[in-house]
Amino acid sequence: MDAARVLLRFFVFGFYFALLAQTARAAPPSSCACKFVGEWVYPGGSTTVAANGLAYPHCTPCVKVQTWTCNGNTYLFSNAGPPGQFTATLIAPNKMQYSGGVATRVRAGACSAGARKKK
Repeated sequence: MDAARVLLRFFVFGFYFALLAQTARAAPPSSCACKFVGEWVYPGGSTTVAANGLAYPHCTPCVKVQTWTCNGNTYLFSNAGPPGQFTATLIAPNKMQYSGGVATRVRAGACSAGARKKK
């Protein structure tokens, strides 16, 4: 195998390792993550919040993916860069207050309190 192929494989492996490390680092703390996992609707659309620290807005014009974390009843999210660019506060088990209004959870996620009660 020539040096170029070895170097290419090294960079590909490094890229995938960095991607996995980023995903693991992005996961929100288990102490609050389940409060926010699920499908949230708001006047401009909806967002699917996953337990791995990624959120998927469904609106126009929205980014395809956001990163998020939490601290107690505070949801911290970002369209680019580390979580924390924007915040929302849980004001009831299925309602979050943010600067533009209120988001309502219409479908609980796998680890959220609403999903556990249904099981």
